[in-house]
Amino acid sequence: MKTTKIFGVLLAFMVTVATGFGLTACTSSRQSKFYNLTALPAPQKPIALKPGTVVVVDSVSLPGYLNRPQIVTFQQDGFELDVSEFNRWIEPLTDSMQRVLAEDIYLSLKNTQVTPMTSYSQNYDYRIVVDIAKLQATFGERITMQVWWTVYNKQGQILYTRHNNLHLPLGNSYEQIASGYSQLLRQTADIIAERMGKLYSKQ
Repeated sequence: MKTTKIFGVLLAFMVTVATGFGLTACTSSRQSKFYNLTALPAPQKPIALKPGTVVVVDSVSLPGYLNRPQIVTFQQDGFELDVSEFNRWIEPLTDSMQRVLAEDIYLSLKNTQVTPMTSYSQNYDYRIVVDIAKLQATFGERITMQVWWTVYNKQGQILYTRHNNLHLPLGNSYEQIASGYSQLLRQTADIIAERMGKLYSKQ
């Protein structure tokens, strides 16, 4: 009787362990998907600055909860976040945004060299600092970006600072999040380029 009871307990334990291994195997076999941001063509004719003007885009700051490999989305209540283990950015999001924004601004300006800033010893005419205070993607609703950006001259003086609140509708896929982020960066680049053209015309 005791032998039968012990055997039954061992059998139940083995079944539980086997089931656990099976679930682990199923979970680990799922492949992650990786997404990247992309510069987009300028929607209008490039704005001309002085030939040879050098513009650098400083590092883009993000809320800490977004600066991770996993793509983060928000529930409709705006308070609960979902972190997707299987949908990830192919590179750090701040690096990707800095690179794409620099390329977008380059495409929006004429006679201008625009690059990501790599050190404070770089020679430049204008430095752009971007602080994304809010970047919220909610499936089935929209993506919201609240961004502060500032233009400095080579002496470190602030020439212009502005806040923009941008929105795009969002469907139900992670591909649309990557595409939406890219479109919002393109919109930001257009706004910055327009302001830089006005700053140059006043000189």
